[in-house]
Amino acid sequence: MGPCVSVLLNRFNDDAIMVLQADHPVGAATVAFLLGEDDFPVVAGVQDTSNPDLGDLKNAKLVRATIGQPKLEKVFKENNVGRLLLVISGSEDVGKKVKSTLKSAAAAGVGYIGCVSTATASYSGTLFANLYAPIEGDIKKSKIPFTIFRLTMPLDIYLTTAEKVRTMGKFVFPLMRSVRCTFIDVEDAAAAIGVVMLEPLMHLSRTYTFAGTRHTVREFVYKLGSALGKEIKYECVSLSDWRKDMIEEGLPTWRVEGGVEVIHMCNKVEYDFSSVDRYPMICKNRRKTKLETWINEHLSFFQS
Repeated sequence: MGPCVSVLLNRFNDDAIMVLQADHPVGAATVAFLLGEDDFPVVAGVQDTSNPDLGDLKNAKLVRATIGQPKLEKVFKENNVGRLLLVISGSEDVGKKVKSTLKSAAAAGVGYIGCVSTATASYSGTLFANLYAPIEGDIKKSKIPFTIFRLTMPLDIYLTTAEKVRTMGKFVFPLMRSVRCTFIDVEDAAAAIGVVMLEPLMHLSRTYTFAGTRHTVREFVYKLGSALGKEIKYECVSLSDWRKDMIEEGLPTWRVEGGVEVIHMCNKVEYDFSSVDRYPMICKNRRKTKLETWINEHLSFFQS
């Protein structure tokens, strides 16, 4: 048994699990899962602890802490952090911030790190791979035991169509209607991540891909229309038009460009991760959320 694993074993009983970027959808859902599964101290690192929209995160110990901020070592020590989950979301300088966080975690004696990455990290030359692959490499080179969680695009991407569904009865999206994709429900992703964070010893030095239920956008639109009780027409727009719309809605350009690449890969049938999906192995007692369930849970966004 290596010294790093010995440290991990020694820090299992009373030390907290901390989620950095807990105000990110995956982070928030993971915190909620951890709080519901075990009587275990959970620390939620957020940008602003006074934010009134933190919701269920308030049931965890809220700490003002983000990836890469100064004096994280002190934060980890003061909160007795034994396991750390890094929720990596897109910003071009996040790689440097992760390196700084890893140094702070090592200095504080953190025993285990989980990292939320993207399923396209292995597609060299893409925007997301150029960002996430080096981050994964830095985590693997650190002396802290780790697990990497690669997620497919979230089903929440469909919420970008909600306004036109409400006002025009149209589902406007750049995905070809017959292409199968494996977008994942955020709560499903959080459950798989949470299971590993609670019992990481069987998952050390692993990289897992978690994918959603395979479906076509045609199937999704049909089921959405059935739930709304009316016909919804599908309009497949060009990627350039979709890109323009997303930027006009205020989404960061870098993130939109990455999304454009992912949709382009979907249309070329390069984004079906069902063959490498480890979700069933990790969440043996939980089935993935059905499209109908996700639609019903988010139906108010699409209702006029």
